[in-house]
Amino acid sequence: MNAAERERFLASLRTDDDFRAAVRRELLTEELLNLPQTVASLVDAVAQQRQDLTDLAQSVAALVDAVAQQRQDFTDLARSVAEFMERTISAVQEGFAGVRAELSEMRSEMGEMRSDMDAGFTAVQAKFDQINADIQELRKRLAS
Repeated sequence: MNAAERERFLASLRTDDDFRAAVRRELLTEELLNLPQTVASLVDAVAQQRQDLTDLAQSVAALVDAVAQQRQDFTDLARSVAEFMERTISAVQEGFAGVRAELSEMRSEMGEMRSDMDAGFTAVQAKFDQINADIQELRKRLAS
């Protein structure tokens, strides 16, 4: 190929799209010819992955915030339960103290009642003894 043919070839390559496409098909493999489409697809895929990663990062951030809020809610709940338990235990202890005082008073009253009953039974027994003695006396008088 001489210089004039070469120049004509290059000029046709620059100006004739069909000629340029035919030369490319002859010189380049199918993979190289499809490279622009492949790169464009890859760019789109990377852009989609970037968007997916951004969405994932936002989701993770939202989950972190939710977990932090749940942790705070749990801490508040635990504190409330502890305070409730303390108040309940205090109220139960106060209630038991009142019950103990009432039981002690009842025991004392029962002890007094027992003493009164013992004294009453002793008096009744003395009366029965007196009645028995009187009956014995009457029997003796009736027998003589």
